[in-house]
Amino acid sequence: MRDLPRLQRGVDLHAAEKAWYDSPIEGSRQAMKPEEAAMDILLVQHGEALPENVDPERPLSDTGRAAVKGLSRVLARLELHPEQLVCSPKLRSRQTAEIIQQSLGLDPSVLLESEAFVPGGTVGGMIAELEKLYGRSPVLVAGHMPSLGKLAGYLVAGEARAVCEFRNAGLCWIRTEGLPRAGSGTLVALLQPEIVAMLAGGQGSP
Repeated sequence: MRDLPRLQRGVDLHAAEKAWYDSPIEGSRQAMKPEEAAMDILLVQHGEALPENVDPERPLSDTGRAAVKGLSRVLARLELHPEQLVCSPKLRSRQTAEIIQQSLGLDPSVLLESEAFVPGGTVGGMIAELEKLYGRSPVLVAGHMPSLGKLAGYLVAGEARAVCEFRNAGLCWIRTEGLPRAGSGTLVALLQPEIVAMLAGGQGSP
Protein backbone atom coordinates (compact mmCIF):
# COMPACT_ATOMS: atom_id res chain seq x y z
CA MET A 1 0.00 0.00 0.00
CA ARG A 2 1.39 3.43 -0.88
CA ASP A 3 0.41 7.07 -0.81
CA LEU A 4 -1.12 8.43 -3.97
CA PRO A 5 1.04 10.94 -5.84
CA ARG A 6 -0.96 13.80 -6.13
CA LEU A 7 -27.27 -3.81 -3.04
CA GLN A 8 -30.74 -5.44 -2.89
CA ARG A 9 -32.76 -2.53 -1.45
CA GLY A 10 -31.41 0.52 0.28
CA VAL A 11 -31.74 0.80 4.04
CA ASP A 12 -33.79 3.69 5.41
CA LEU A 13 -31.49 6.62 6.12
CA HIS A 14 -33.00 7.29 9.54
CA ALA A 15 -32.23 3.72 10.57
CA ALA A 16 -28.70 4.14 9.30
CA GLU A 17 -28.31 7.42 11.18
CA LYS A 18 -29.62 5.79 14.35
CA ALA A 19 -27.18 2.92 13.96
CA TRP A 20 -24.35 5.41 13.72
CA TYR A 21 -25.43 7.59 16.64
CA ASP A 22 -26.06 4.52 18.79
CA SER A 23 -22.67 3.13 17.84
CA PRO A 24 -20.61 1.97 20.82
CA ILE A 25 -17.39 2.84 19.03
CA GLU A 26 -16.74 6.37 20.25
CA GLY A 27 -17.91 5.92 23.82
CA SER A 28 -16.20 2.65 24.54
CA ARG A 29 -13.17 2.52 22.27
CA GLN A 30 -10.78 3.56 25.03
CA ALA A 31 -12.20 0.92 27.40
CA MET A 32 -11.79 -1.86 24.85
CA LYS A 33 -8.71 -3.86 24.07
CA PRO A 34 -7.40 -2.85 20.63
CA GLU A 35 -8.47 -6.14 19.06
CA GLU A 36 -12.04 -5.74 20.42
CA ALA A 37 -12.91 -2.31 19.02
CA ALA A 38 -15.47 -2.20 16.23
CA MET A 39 -14.48 -1.14 12.72
CA ASP A 40 -16.76 0.53 10.18
CA ILE A 41 -15.93 -0.47 6.61
CA LEU A 42 -17.62 1.45 3.78
CA LEU A 43 -17.50 -0.42 0.48
CA VAL A 44 -18.16 1.60 -2.67
CA GLN A 45 -18.03 0.33 -6.22
CA HIS A 46 -16.46 3.07 -8.35
CA GLY A 47 -18.74 5.49 -10.19
CA GLU A 48 -19.87 4.85 -13.74
CA ALA A 49 -16.87 4.93 -16.09
CA LEU A 50 -16.47 5.53 -19.80
CA PRO A 51 -16.32 2.37 -21.91
CA GLU A 52 -12.91 1.11 -22.95
CA ASN A 53 -13.57 1.82 -26.64
CA VAL A 54 -14.08 5.50 -25.78
CA ASP A 55 -11.10 5.79 -23.42
CA PRO A 56 -8.84 2.82 -22.58
CA GLU A 57 -8.06 4.35 -19.17
CA ARG A 58 -11.79 4.30 -18.33
CA PRO A 59 -12.11 7.54 -16.34
CA LEU A 60 -15.41 8.37 -14.67
CA SER A 61 -18.16 9.65 -16.91
CA ASP A 62 -19.96 12.90 -16.09
CA THR A 63 -22.82 10.81 -14.72
CA GLY A 64 -20.38 8.81 -12.63
CA ARG A 65 -18.79 11.93 -11.17
CA ALA A 66 -22.19 13.38 -10.27
CA ALA A 67 -23.27 10.14 -8.60
CA VAL A 68 -20.11 10.00 -6.47
CA LYS A 69 -20.63 13.62 -5.41
CA GLY A 70 -24.16 12.67 -4.39
CA LEU A 71 -22.80 9.78 -2.35
CA SER A 72 -20.40 12.18 -0.65
CA ARG A 73 -23.35 14.32 0.46
CA VAL A 74 -25.03 11.26 1.97
CA LEU A 75 -21.83 10.31 3.79
CA ALA A 76 -21.67 13.83 5.20
CA ARG A 77 -25.30 13.62 6.36
CA LEU A 78 -24.53 10.34 8.11
CA GLU A 79 -21.43 11.94 9.62
CA LEU A 80 -19.36 9.18 8.06
CA HIS A 81 -16.05 10.94 7.56
CA PRO A 82 -13.50 8.25 6.70
CA GLU A 83 -10.23 8.25 8.60
CA GLN A 84 -8.79 6.32 5.67
CA LEU A 85 -9.72 6.10 2.00
CA VAL A 86 -8.36 3.19 -0.03
CA CYS A 87 -8.59 2.66 -3.78
CA SER A 88 -7.11 0.46 -6.48
CA PRO A 89 -4.59 1.83 -9.00
CA LYS A 90 -7.33 1.92 -11.66
CA LEU A 91 -8.23 5.47 -12.72
CA ARG A 92 -11.98 5.05 -12.12
CA SER A 93 -11.34 3.81 -8.59
CA ARG A 94 -8.84 6.55 -7.79
CA GLN A 95 -11.13 9.28 -9.16
CA THR A 96 -14.00 7.97 -7.04
CA ALA A 97 -11.88 8.11 -3.89
CA GLU A 98 -10.52 11.56 -4.76
CA ILE A 99 -14.01 13.01 -5.27
CA ILE A 100 -15.10 11.70 -1.87
CA GLN A 101 -11.92 12.98 -0.23
CA GLN A 102 -12.33 16.45 -1.73
CA SER A 103 -16.09 16.65 -1.19
CA LEU A 104 -15.75 15.80 2.50
CA GLY A 105 -12.81 18.14 2.97
CA LEU A 106 -10.47 15.35 4.04
CA ASP A 107 -6.71 15.75 4.00
CA PRO A 108 -5.15 14.18 0.88
CA SER A 109 -2.87 12.12 3.15
CA VAL A 110 -5.80 9.88 4.14
CA LEU A 111 -6.01 8.56 0.56
CA LEU A 112 -4.03 5.40 -0.15
CA GLU A 113 -3.68 3.18 -3.20
CA SER A 114 -3.45 -0.60 -2.93
CA GLU A 115 -3.00 -3.36 -5.50
CA ALA A 116 -5.05 -5.59 -3.19
CA PHE A 117 -8.26 -3.91 -4.37
CA VAL A 118 -7.86 -4.39 -8.12
CA PRO A 119 -10.81 -6.06 -9.95
CA GLY A 120 -9.36 -9.55 -9.47
CA GLY A 121 -8.03 -8.98 -5.96
CA THR A 122 -8.19 -11.87 -3.50
CA VAL A 123 -10.18 -11.74 -0.29
CA GLY A 124 -7.05 -12.66 1.66
CA GLY A 125 -5.15 -9.73 0.19
CA MET A 126 -7.96 -7.27 0.91
CA ILE A 127 -8.38 -8.50 4.48
CA ALA A 128 -4.64 -8.16 5.08
CA GLU A 129 -4.77 -4.53 3.95
CA LEU A 130 -7.81 -3.77 6.10
CA GLU A 131 -6.09 -5.29 9.13
CA LYS A 132 -3.24 -2.81 8.64
CA LEU A 133 -5.83 -0.02 8.94
CA TYR A 134 -7.56 -1.42 12.02
CA GLY A 135 -8.14 1.36 14.52
CA ARG A 136 -8.69 3.93 11.75
CA SER A 137 -12.46 3.77 11.50
CA PRO A 138 -14.38 4.40 9.29
CA VAL A 139 -12.36 3.06 6.35
CA LEU A 140 -13.82 3.61 2.89
CA VAL A 141 -12.79 1.32 0.04
CA ALA A 142 -13.44 2.51 -3.52
CA GLY A 143 -13.08 -0.68 -5.50
CA HIS A 144 -14.44 -3.04 -8.10
CA MET A 145 -16.65 -6.02 -8.65
CA PRO A 146 -16.44 -8.93 -8.17
CA SER A 147 -13.83 -8.29 -5.47
CA LEU A 148 -16.01 -6.08 -3.26
CA GLY A 149 -18.88 -8.55 -3.38
CA LYS A 150 -16.64 -11.38 -2.23
CA LEU A 151 -15.17 -9.21 0.53
CA ALA A 152 -18.63 -8.27 1.82
CA GLY A 153 -19.70 -11.92 1.80
CA TYR A 154 -16.58 -12.96 3.69
CA LEU A 155 -17.07 -10.32 6.37
CA VAL A 156 -20.82 -10.81 6.84
CA ALA A 157 -21.43 -14.48 6.03
CA GLY A 158 -17.97 -15.98 6.45
CA GLU A 159 -17.79 -17.02 2.79
CA ALA A 160 -16.10 -15.29 -0.13
CA ARG A 161 -19.26 -14.99 -2.22
CA ALA A 162 -21.63 -12.18 -3.11
CA VAL A 163 -24.39 -11.78 -0.52
CA CYS A 164 -25.67 -8.39 -1.67
CA GLU A 165 -25.88 -6.45 -4.90
CA PHE A 166 -23.19 -3.89 -5.65
CA ARG A 167 -23.80 -1.13 -8.18
CA ASN A 168 -21.84 1.95 -9.21
CA ALA A 169 -21.62 4.64 -6.50
CA GLY A 170 -23.81 2.75 -4.03
CA LEU A 171 -22.81 2.14 -0.41
CA CYS A 172 -22.37 -1.09 1.54
CA TRP A 173 -21.69 -0.27 5.20
CA ILE A 174 -20.35 -3.12 7.31
CA ARG A 175 -19.35 -2.98 10.98
CA THR A 176 -17.00 -5.64 12.30
CA GLU A 177 -16.65 -6.65 15.92
CA GLY A 178 -12.92 -6.52 16.37
CA LEU A 179 -10.50 -7.24 13.55
CA PRO A 180 -12.00 -7.78 10.08
CA ARG A 181 -12.31 -11.56 9.94
CA ALA A 182 -14.65 -14.14 8.42
CA GLY A 183 -18.18 -13.58 9.73
CA SER A 184 -17.13 -10.75 12.06
CA GLY A 185 -19.23 -8.14 10.27
CA THR A 186 -22.81 -6.91 10.42
CA LEU A 187 -24.49 -5.21 7.47
CA VAL A 188 -25.50 -1.79 8.82
CA ALA A 189 -26.78 -0.27 5.58
CA LEU A 190 -27.00 -1.09 1.89
CA LEU A 191 -27.84 1.97 -0.20
CA GLN A 192 -28.35 1.48 -3.91
CA PRO A 193 -27.62 4.39 -6.32
CA GLU A 194 -31.28 5.40 -6.64
CA ILE A 195 -31.60 5.68 -2.86
CA VAL A 196 -28.32 7.59 -2.64
CA ALA A 197 -29.51 10.04 -5.32
CA MET A 198 -32.82 10.57 -3.50
CA LEU A 199 -31.12 11.15 -0.15
CA ALA A 200 -28.59 13.47 -1.77
CA GLY A 201 -31.38 15.70 -3.05
CA GLY A 202 -32.04 14.19 -6.44
CA GLN A 203 -28.62 14.99 -7.83
CA GLY A 204 -26.15 12.44 -9.07
CA SER A 205 -28.81 10.02 -10.27
CA PRO A 206 -27.34 7.38 -12.57
